[in-house]
This record gives sequence, C-alpha cells and structure tokens, in this order.
Amino acid sequence: MNAKILFCGDTHGPLTRIIRAAQDHPDHQLIHLGDLSPLGGSLESVLPASVRERFWFIPGNHDYDQEQYYDQTVGSGMADRKGDTRSGEDAMLDSDKDSRDLLQPVIVV
Repeated sequence: MNAKILFCGDTHGPLTRIIRAAQDHPDHQLIHLGDLSPLGGSLESVLPASVRERFWFIPGNHDYDQEQYYDQTVGSGMADRKGDTRSGEDAMLDSDKDSRDLLQPVIVV
C-alpha cells in the first residue's frame, strides 16, 4: 500500500480548486491544514461525497473565529471521524514495510 496525499491549507473560503484537485486524483487522500472558514455551509454540504470520504483536516485559528465557522468545521460530523474506516485485511499494514514507504506526499499547484 502506498498512500498518496494531497496537502493544502489556509483556503479561507470556497474549496473549488481543492475539490477539482481531489477529483483529478481519486486515489489520493486530502489533508487540509487550517483555516477552512468561511465555507458558506458545512463541510458535508460543500464537499462532494467522493471527496468527503478522503478529506481530513486540522482546524486553524480562523475556524474558531465565529460560532458559524466553528459549526461548519470543528462542530461538523467530518470532525468526528476516527481515521481509517477500512476493516479486515484492508486496514492492516504490511509489518515488513517501513512506515516511511507508505506515505508519498504529492504537491499539486
């Protein structure tokens, strides 16, 4: 297993370009690093389902600025996920592999 990851952050609003990058790379996980807000709706409502299942985020200071920003990000159902939702053999890592070999960051501009 080689997990490919798209990193982004500080978008402060519409996620159009991030969604497009995620759709262009359907085999990649997406990690957003801080400051999603203002989104114009909850994460669940602005992200397509095909992206939502691969989208993870770390909230930034602006995601706490206003109650609605908090509710759209930190207070959303997306914040309740626990990580790897796969089960059985799919969730098991090959113990012979070095964990550094499993993650390959990809930068998309």
